[in-house]
Order: sequence, then structure tokens, then C-alpha cells
Amino acid sequence: MKSKHIELGGITLAVEKKRVKHLHLRVYPPEGRVEVSAPWWMSLEAVRQFTATKLDWIRRQQERLRARERVSPP
Repeated sequence: MKSKHIELGGITLAVEKKRVKHLHLRVYPPEGRVEVSAPWWMSLEAVRQFTATKLDWIRRQQERLRARERVSPP
């Protein structure tokens, strides 16, 4: 499935429509990439409105990931 991108508060979110019941929001290390899995029936505007309420949480997670010490493999 092809993902769409939403720009929100200077953060790019990759939105993928799937056969899921609920919206799932994830922030991945090391750079804090944000992905959203949304039900296939949910509009992009509804996804935007939901994620707008979570912007503070997303920014906190990104800062936490960037501040974390990176360990290189032996």
C-alpha cells in the first residue's frame, strides 16, 4: 500500500491506510520518523485533526530519541 504524507507543525507524517480498527501513531529511532496507520475508511483530514492533538507528544518523543546515547555495535 502506498503511504501519503501530511505536513503538520514542521513535522512530516507518513500515513498508511490499512485494514485496522484504530489509528496507530509511532515515532521511530534514531531520527524520530513519524508513521500513522489509519483505517481505510478514515479521511486524511480526520487523521490530521487527531495528530494535531498529539503534536506535543510527538515532539517529546523525537527529543527523547535524539537525546538518547547511540551505541555502536561491537
